[in-house]
Amino acid sequence: MRMMLQRLLPLMLAALGLIGAARAETFPSKSITIMPLLAAGTGLDVTVRLYAEQLSQSFGKPVIVENKPGSAGLAGIAALKAAPADGYTLIVATSAVMAIRPTLLKSAPYDAQKDFIPIALYVKSPFILVVDPKLPIHSVPELIQYVKERPGQLSYSSSGVGGAPHLSAEYMKQRFGIDLAHVPYRNSPQSIADIAAGHVAMAFAEAGASLPLIHDGKLRALAVTSSTRLPTVPGPAAVRRGGRHAGLRDGVLACAARAGRHAAGGRGQAP
Repeated sequence: MRMMLQRLLPLMLAALGLIGAARAETFPSKSITIMPLLAAGTGLDVTVRLYAEQLSQSFGKPVIVENKPGSAGLAGIAALKAAPADGYTLIVATSAVMAIRPTLLKSAPYDAQKDFIPIALYVKSPFILVVDPKLPIHSVPELIQYVKERPGQLSYSSSGVGGAPHLSAEYMKQRFGIDLAHVPYRNSPQSIADIAAGHVAMAFAEAGASLPLIHDGKLRALAVTSSTRLPTVPGPAAVRRGGRHAGLRDGVLACAARAGRHAAGGRGQAP
């Protein structure tokens, strides 16, 4: 993690410097607010806070982290669009916000390409296919067979409608012809906790949030969605590549500023 921060930090500093270049003042001249569209305490939230700490040290100015997880990220987007386009207010969002919803939903109240200026890609993280360890399931084929024998009786959780975990499970349902009910939650920790509690059977879970429960035996990992092994995942998931079974993709976490006349030398249009 520290090596990744060291590699990415100069790029973020350069990008933020470009945003402030159009202004007469030296950037930054005051504190910067980063709004993760994520619940506090998730693995990705911890990553954002590590970056914020390093940015604060490099800039010599406070970098404040203010979580905005509500309304599937729309609360944070509204706050960003209401802020000046000066580079002092940023969001950190997943692929659901930056790519999936604007593509799938015509009614999305923002245009990711016009309203935001990309700053940096924070994280590319695989999802882990996890199940309730009390179920007699130890592999992806066993999961498929178990669900097929119980159509409509089992459910999967996600951190919200339209996110990568939701679409990953729907793709798996379509690919293998299985019937699972979707139970959406407000955030990733809640969706994962209910699997451990036995209320939901499975999910494609964020690695950072699910790994502690996997190591404690409260979740069972069946596969990862990356094309390479994930050594920190015990059992079959470390040797079976989920992407090869279901063609699934990694999740991403990206940082962006509001587009406008003051950002990046005038790119974009201020709403």
